Amino acid sequence: SYLPAAAEPAVIPGSTPTSFNALAPDYATLGWSPEGLVYFSYAVAVSVDGTGYTADAAADLDGDGILQIWGYAKPDTTSAFVPGGIGCPAAMLTAETLVSCNLGGGIF
Repeated sequence: SYLPAAAEPAVIPGSTPTSFNALAPDYATLGWSPEGLVYFSYAVAVSVDGTGYTADAAADLDGDGILQIWGYAKPDTTSAFVPGGIGCPAAMLTAETLVSCNLGGGIF
């Protein structure tokens, strides 16, 4: 069974990196955090039965208000995908493959 994790940092960083709270309850439970400052916000969404997940990350590296969002997913036991916690739509996901979740480069 997989564990969900809310977006951290909660606000997607812009062109300046920010700290990641490794002690946030979700990430402390997962036992995962990136090293140093981050440009991305990270989240994990989990299916109702806990057998599938989507991990996604979003950034605005150039600070222009247009996000880049990436997702990695494992479908649940019914082969359904979970929409990402940051904004990666289930329809854009491919099983166990890192994919861009940007719809024509638009803002989510």
